[in-house]
Amino acid sequence: MTNIGLNIQDMLCDVVRKKSSDSRRSHFSVRDSFPDCKLGLIDVHPAFSSRCIRARPFGKLEKKAMQLGFIGTGEITASIVTGLRSLGATPDTIQLSPRNPAIAHKLANRFKGICIASCNQEVLDHSDMIVIAVRPPAARSVLSELRFHPDHQVISLVAGLSLRSLSELVAPATRITRAVPLPSSAKRLSPTAVYPPDRAAYDLFTAVGTVFEVESEKEFDAMCATTATIASYLAFIERVESWLAQQGVPESKAREYLVRMFLGVTTTAVDPAQRSFQSLAANHATAGGINEQFLKHLVEHGLLTSVSEALDAILQRISTESPRPNVGATVSHH
Repeated sequence: MTNIGLNIQDMLCDVVRKKSSDSRRSHFSVRDSFPDCKLGLIDVHPAFSSRCIRARPFGKLEKKAMQLGFIGTGEITASIVTGLRSLGATPDTIQLSPRNPAIAHKLANRFKGICIASCNQEVLDHSDMIVIAVRPPAARSVLSELRFHPDHQVISLVAGLSLRSLSELVAPATRITRAVPLPSSAKRLSPTAVYPPDRAAYDLFTAVGTVFEVESEKEFDAMCATTATIASYLAFIERVESWLAQQGVPESKAREYLVRMFLGVTTTAVDPAQRSFQSLAANHATAGGINEQFLKHLVEHGLLTSVSEALDAILQRISTESPRPNVGATVSHH
């Protein structure tokens, strides 16, 4: 290896020491520190030796190109495919099921290497990694008709379908993961909870955002439940937008103003990660100010209590559909 190569490795090693306090984390995205770098992920020995780092370009995660297939072609599949193809971090081909012809053909016309299968089984027969993205009510009937292989990697995006249930439905496949990516995958901004931790799943979803690996199904279900708040968050902003319109503010101006206002708030919350949301709220709600008045009105009318109650109900629904006894599925960290 050239001296230049060794110097690059030493530089990456310094970044690893700074960014990772968890010796179990064996890989991370170079984009975190080098946005313009063409390298994708680096593999790091727990001892953080500069001679034990291997950089891998996006889109070449394995010597043999991974074949990715989707069962279910709805909004979330479209978002993931869009994010992957926009970045270039994808296998040579992506197999799509024909369940939603409109979305499938739109993706195939927009991106190269998109194949629309004639049926769900054809997706399995031509793919190594299978992403299950069907609606929860249809999941069992769809999966029960398919023939999985032992070497299939299965990633389920189906809320409420436990690992135990999945292991029965996709047998003899044993490498099974649950994940909950969001539509913001299209912009590569999705926070994606993954359970159990799995190297290939991590690589896939890191390409479209930030991965949160969790160690228990209970924790995963709780994080999944919080995604139910997205529509309410947008409905809240819509109500504020409508109020502005009633005050004579043009709709386009009101929307742009609110988007940028809440983007600024979110960015502020992301940067100082050590600060709690409560402290950030207190910082905005100065004594006698309008933020304090508005927050007090919502609290007095039980809005925040209703939020907790609604989340409890969502978690109860998910937990009922996703029982958590001992799971026989293999947890792999390749």
